[in-house]
Amino acid sequence: MVYEEIRVAIDHDADVVSARQKGRALAAQIGFSGSDLTLIATALKNAGSSIDHVYRTRMFLTHVEDWETVGRVHGKFFSLIRPAATMVVIKQLLDPRWRIEIEADAYIPD
Repeated sequence: MVYEEIRVAIDHDADVVSARQKGRALAAQIGFSGSDLTLIATALKNAGSSIDHVYRTRMFLTHVEDWETVGRVHGKFFSLIRPAATMVVIKQLLDPRWRIEIEADAYIPD
Protein backbone atom coordinates (compact mmCIF):
# COMPACT_ATOMS: atom_id res chain seq x y z
CA MET A 1 0.00 0.00 0.00
CA VAL A 2 1.28 3.48 -0.87
CA TYR A 3 0.16 6.66 0.88
CA GLU A 4 -0.36 10.07 -0.68
CA GLU A 5 -0.49 13.46 1.02
CA ILE A 6 -2.00 16.53 -0.63
CA ARG A 7 -1.68 20.00 0.90
CA VAL A 8 -3.56 23.16 -0.17
CA ALA A 9 -3.17 26.71 1.20
CA ILE A 10 -5.79 29.42 0.68
CA ASP A 11 -5.20 33.16 1.08
CA HIS A 12 -7.36 36.01 2.40
CA ASP A 13 -9.04 36.45 -1.00
CA ALA A 14 -10.06 32.76 -0.97
CA ASP A 15 -7.59 31.90 -3.73
CA VAL A 16 -5.51 28.77 -3.61
CA VAL A 17 -1.97 30.10 -3.52
CA SER A 18 -0.06 26.91 -2.85
CA ALA A 19 -0.75 23.27 -3.39
CA ARG A 20 1.77 20.50 -2.97
CA GLN A 21 1.71 16.86 -3.80
CA LYS A 22 4.77 15.02 -2.54
CA GLY A 23 6.92 18.12 -3.06
CA ARG A 24 5.63 18.99 -6.54
CA ALA A 25 4.02 22.41 -6.73
CA LEU A 26 0.52 22.58 -8.19
CA ALA A 27 -1.14 25.88 -9.11
CA ALA A 28 -4.76 27.00 -9.13
CA GLN A 29 -6.90 30.07 -8.48
CA ILE A 30 -10.09 28.83 -6.85
CA GLY A 31 -12.12 29.83 -3.82
CA PHE A 32 -13.00 27.84 -0.74
CA SER A 33 -16.31 26.53 -1.96
CA GLY A 34 -15.20 22.96 -2.31
CA SER A 35 -13.21 23.65 -5.46
CA ASP A 36 -9.98 23.39 -3.49
CA LEU A 37 -11.10 20.00 -2.22
CA THR A 38 -11.78 19.11 -5.86
CA LEU A 39 -8.13 19.98 -6.50
CA ILE A 40 -7.19 17.45 -3.83
CA ALA A 41 -9.47 14.86 -5.46
CA THR A 42 -7.83 15.48 -8.84
CA ALA A 43 -4.34 15.15 -7.40
CA LEU A 44 -5.34 11.90 -5.72
CA LYS A 45 -6.75 10.56 -8.97
CA ASN A 46 -3.52 11.46 -10.77
CA ALA A 47 -1.59 9.55 -8.10
CA GLY A 48 -3.70 6.41 -8.56
CA SER A 49 -6.01 6.94 -5.60
CA SER A 50 -9.34 8.70 -5.10
CA ILE A 51 -11.27 10.80 -2.64
CA ASP A 52 -12.86 7.53 -1.47
CA HIS A 53 -9.47 6.48 -0.08
CA VAL A 54 -8.94 9.56 2.11
CA TYR A 55 -8.63 8.43 5.71
CA ARG A 56 -7.57 11.67 7.43
CA THR A 57 -7.80 15.43 6.83
CA ARG A 58 -6.29 18.35 8.72
CA MET A 59 -7.39 21.96 8.40
CA PHE A 60 -5.26 24.79 9.77
CA LEU A 61 -7.14 28.12 10.02
CA THR A 62 -5.68 31.52 10.80
CA HIS A 63 -9.13 33.07 11.43
CA VAL A 64 -11.45 31.34 13.89
CA GLU A 65 -14.50 32.85 12.18
CA ASP A 66 -13.84 30.61 9.13
CA TRP A 67 -14.48 27.39 11.02
CA GLU A 68 -18.18 27.03 10.21
CA THR A 69 -17.74 27.61 6.48
CA VAL A 70 -14.76 25.30 6.29
CA GLY A 71 -16.53 22.63 8.33
CA ARG A 72 -19.70 22.85 6.23
CA VAL A 73 -17.83 22.50 2.93
CA HIS A 74 -15.64 19.70 4.32
CA GLY A 75 -18.74 17.90 5.59
CA LYS A 76 -20.47 18.08 2.21
CA PHE A 77 -17.39 16.91 0.35
CA PHE A 78 -16.65 14.00 2.69
CA SER A 79 -20.22 13.13 3.75
CA LEU A 80 -20.03 9.55 2.49
CA ILE A 81 -16.53 8.52 3.56
CA ARG A 82 -16.21 10.52 6.81
CA PRO A 83 -12.42 10.50 7.31
CA ALA A 84 -10.88 11.39 10.64
CA ALA A 85 -10.68 15.18 10.62
CA THR A 86 -8.87 17.79 12.66
CA MET A 87 -9.43 21.55 12.50
CA VAL A 88 -7.17 23.87 14.46
CA VAL A 89 -6.77 27.62 14.64
CA ILE A 90 -3.17 28.80 14.51
CA LYS A 91 -1.54 32.21 14.67
CA GLN A 92 -0.10 32.18 11.16
CA LEU A 93 0.86 29.90 8.31
CA LEU A 94 4.26 30.00 6.63
CA ASP A 95 3.13 32.68 4.16
CA PRO A 96 1.16 35.45 5.94
CA ARG A 97 -1.21 35.68 2.94
CA TRP A 98 -2.47 32.15 3.60
CA ARG A 99 -5.71 31.86 5.53
CA ILE A 100 -6.23 28.10 5.57
CA GLU A 101 -4.18 25.03 4.79
CA ILE A 102 -5.84 21.69 4.14
CA GLU A 103 -4.07 18.36 4.21
CA ALA A 104 -5.58 15.07 3.10
CA ASP A 105 -4.01 11.67 3.59
CA ALA A 106 -5.13 8.81 1.39
CA TYR A 107 -3.91 5.38 0.49
CA ILE A 108 -3.29 4.09 -3.00
CA PRO A 109 -4.81 0.62 -3.29
CA ASP A 110 -2.70 -2.22 -4.65
